[in-house]
Amino acid sequence: MRRFPLATLARRRPAWFGLALLWLGTLPAAEWPMQRLQVLDGLRLPTDVAVHDGRIAVVDGGHHRIVVFDADGDERLRFGRAGKGRGELDAPVGIGVDPTGRLLVADRGNRRIQIYSPEGEFVRQFAVAERPIDVAASRDGRELYVTANRTHRLLVYRPDGRLLRKWGRNGADHGEFRYPATVAVLPNRRLAVVDVFNTRLQIFDPDGTFAFQAGRWGVRPGQLFRPKGVAVDARGRLYVSDSYLNVVQVFDAEGGFLYVLRDPRHALVTPAGLAVDGDKLYVAEVMADRVSVFRVPVP
Repeated sequence: MRRFPLATLARRRPAWFGLALLWLGTLPAAEWPMQRLQVLDGLRLPTDVAVHDGRIAVVDGGHHRIVVFDADGDERLRFGRAGKGRGELDAPVGIGVDPTGRLLVADRGNRRIQIYSPEGEFVRQFAVAERPIDVAASRDGRELYVTANRTHRLLVYRPDGRLLRKWGRNGADHGEFRYPATVAVLPNRRLAVVDVFNTRLQIFDPDGTFAFQAGRWGVRPGQLFRPKGVAVDARGRLYVSDSYLNVVQVFDAEGGFLYVLRDPRHALVTPAGLAVDGDKLYVAEVMADRVSVFRVPVP
C-alpha cells in the first residue's frame, strides 16, 4: 500500500491523456473534484472491487486470485489460484458481495460463479455456461444477477444456482445488449447494467422490464465511449467508468448527467470496476495494476 502526501504526488498519464483533457475541457462546469487518498498495489491486471464492512476485496485477475485489504489499505487476506478445482480460478473478472459479506466471484474461464465466506473459504459454486463477466446480489441476498457478454444477456439465479429468469439478446434496442459488462443494484432494487458496445447504461426493474438508459455514444461529458464499471451510492446515483477516456462520470437516479469526477493530480489509467462506500470511491485501474481510493465530496 502506497500513500501519497499532496506535496509528493506523482502524475502518471497514458498516451491518450490529452484526449481526455480535451474532452474534460469542453464543459469545465461539469467537473467535480475528487482526491486520491491511497493506492492498493501488489496487483496484476485488477478488474473489479467490492467493499463491505470496511474490507476491500479486489479481483487480482492476472494472478487468478482475490486479495482483501482493510480500511487502512493493508493486505489482510488472499485466496484462489489458477486452476479448475473448487476455490480455484481461471481469469476471474467481476466480484460482488451479499448482505452477509460472502464474496461472489465471476470465474469466467471456468464458466461458473464461486461463493466464498468473508474469510475466503469456499462455500459453493454453480455453473454458468455463458461465461460470466460480473455478479451482484439483490438487497436481500435472495437473487444473484450475472452478466454474460458472449450471449448478450443478464441471468438471474438463486444463490444455490437455480436459474430463475434471463433477458437480453444481441442488439441495440431497449433490453438488448452488445457485450454487457458490470451490473449493480440500486436502492430501489432496480438493476444498472453497463452495455459496452451500445455505449450506454441500461436500468431495469428486477423482473427485466426496461426502465431507462443513461448516456449515449460520444466523448463529451454525459456521453460514453467505452463504459466498463458501474457503482451506486446510497442516494441511487450512478458512477460509470470509461476505460478509453479514463474518467468516471456520475448520473442521477433517473439517468440525468451530473458531473465528471476528476483529481487534477492523478489521471486514471483504464478504469474498470468501481465501488462506492460513503464518500470514498474505489477504482480498479487495470493497466496500472492498482486500485485507487478517492475521497469524493459528493454534494
